[in-house]
Amino acid sequence: MNYKTKPIITVFCMAAMFLFAVSCTLIGNLLPNVIGEFQITLSRAGVVTVAQNFGGILALIFCGFLSDRFGKLRVILVIFSMMMLALCGCFIIHRFTGFIIAAMVIGLAASSLNMLISAYLSDLYPEKSHFYINMGGVFFGIGSVTAPIYLLAAARFKIGWRIDFGILGVISLIVLAFFLILLFRAPHPGHEKSGLSESLRLQSIFQNLKHPKLWLFASIGFLYMAHSSSFMGWIPTYLSQRFPDQTTMNNNIMAVYWAGILGSRLMMTFLSGKIKPKQYLIFGNALGGIVMLGSTFLQGTMLLLAFLLLGLITGAIFQVCLALTCQSFPHISGTASSVVALSASAGGTFCCWLVGFVAEQLGFFAALSIQAVVLLLIVPITIFGIRNPTNT
Repeated sequence: MNYKTKPIITVFCMAAMFLFAVSCTLIGNLLPNVIGEFQITLSRAGVVTVAQNFGGILALIFCGFLSDRFGKLRVILVIFSMMMLALCGCFIIHRFTGFIIAAMVIGLAASSLNMLISAYLSDLYPEKSHFYINMGGVFFGIGSVTAPIYLLAAARFKIGWRIDFGILGVISLIVLAFFLILLFRAPHPGHEKSGLSESLRLQSIFQNLKHPKLWLFASIGFLYMAHSSSFMGWIPTYLSQRFPDQTTMNNNIMAVYWAGILGSRLMMTFLSGKIKPKQYLIFGNALGGIVMLGSTFLQGTMLLLAFLLLGLITGAIFQVCLALTCQSFPHISGTASSVVALSASAGGTFCCWLVGFVAEQLGFFAALSIQAVVLLLIVPITIFGIRNPTNT
C-alpha cells in the first residue's frame, strides 16, 4: 500500500461509515411515511425489517470470504456502490416492493461495510488497529445522530421520503467519484496482495475457522449484541409503559444513551493506547450488567444518568471485539470478522424475541434482567479465554 494512498482510503472508509449509518437509520424514521403513502398494514410493513436483516445476513455469510479472496477494498467499493444505487433508486420507486428491495440492499451494505471497513482498517494500521476501528465506530455514531437532524431539516421543505433517500444517494455518488479520482491520480496505489498461493490461502481460512479463539470472539459478539439490539428494541416500549405520561423524558433518555455510546467510542479511540482491551471488556461488561440491573429501580434524573453511564461503558465493546479478532487473525481478517458479525446478528435477533417473550410472560423486570445477564456472561469468557490477543 502506497503511503500517499493510505490517507485517501482512510478518509473514504470514515465517510462510508458515516453514510451507511445515516442510510440505515433513515429506514426506520421514514417507514411511517412509506406506510402512509402505500396504505399498507403494520404486519406487511414488518417485511421491511425482515428484508433489511436478511440482506445483512447474506452479506455476512459471503462478503468476508470474498474480501479475503479478492481484496477488501474491491468488495467495499462494490458494496458501497450497491448502497448508492439503492438510495438513488428511491427517486423512481412507485411500489412498496421496490422499497423492500432497497431496504434489503441498504441492510446488506450496513452489515458488510461495518465488518469489512473494520477489517480493512486493521490491515492498514496493524499497530493502531484499535484506534482506527473505534474511529470508524465514532463516524457511525455521528451518522446515526445526524440522520434525525437531517430529516428535521428536510421536513421544512416537505420534499418527501424519496427525495430524502435520493439526496443521500447523490452525496454517496459524489463521495465515491471523488475517492476514485484521487485514488487513480495518486502515484502507483498498489494492490492488496497475499503472500500465500490460492490453495494455501483457502487452507488457512478453513484451518482458522476451527480455532477456538475465533469462536470465543464470536460468543462475545453474540452476547453483546444480544444486549444492545434488545435494549434498543425494547427499552422505548418499557419506558412508555412505566412512564406513560412522560413522553419527552423517555425520548431524552434514549438520546442520552446514544450520546453515551458516541462518547464511549470517542474515549476508546483517543485512549486506545492506554486502555487495555481485555480490561475494558471485563470492567465494561461487569459494570454495564450492574447498571442495567440497577436501572430498573431508578427514575427521573437518576435513570438518565444510569443510561448515560451504560452507553459510556459499553458503547465500544463490539468495536474492541472486532479489533481483537482482526489482530488475532490478520491473514483472514475479513472472514474472521464476518464470523463474529454474523454471530452478533444471531444474538441480537434471538434476544429481541426472547426479551419480548419473557416480558409478556413474567414482566419487564425479568426481561431486562436478561440484558444484564448477557453482559455479565462476557466477563468470565474474557477472563479465562483471552490471554494474548495478538497471538493465535
